[in-house]
Amino acid sequence: MQTAIDFEQLVAAVGDAIIISDAKGNITLWNPAAERMFGFNQSETLLHSPEHELTGIVSVIRDETSRFQEERNLRKRMAELEARAGA
Repeated sequence: MQTAIDFEQLVAAVGDAIIISDAKGNITLWNPAAERMFGFNQSETLLHSPEHELTGIVSVIRDETSRFQEERNLRKRMAELEARAGA
C-alpha cells in the first residue's frame, strides 16, 4: 500500500535545509531547517535576488555542525540506555 506524500509537509519536517530558486536566481522555497542553519526566515530570503543570472538551483544542505553531532550522539546513547533498561 502506497500513500501520497504531501510535499509541503515533507519539506517542513525534514531536518536538512532545502533551498530552491527559479531560473532568475530568486529563492522560491526556504524550509525551516534552512532558517535554523542560516538564521534567515523564508520571507527574508524570498526578497533576495543574485547579481548574476542563474539557470536554477536546488540545494539540500545537511546540518553537520558539532551541535548536530552532539545531539545525534546523545540520541544514540539514550536509545542504548533505554534498550538496556528494558532488557
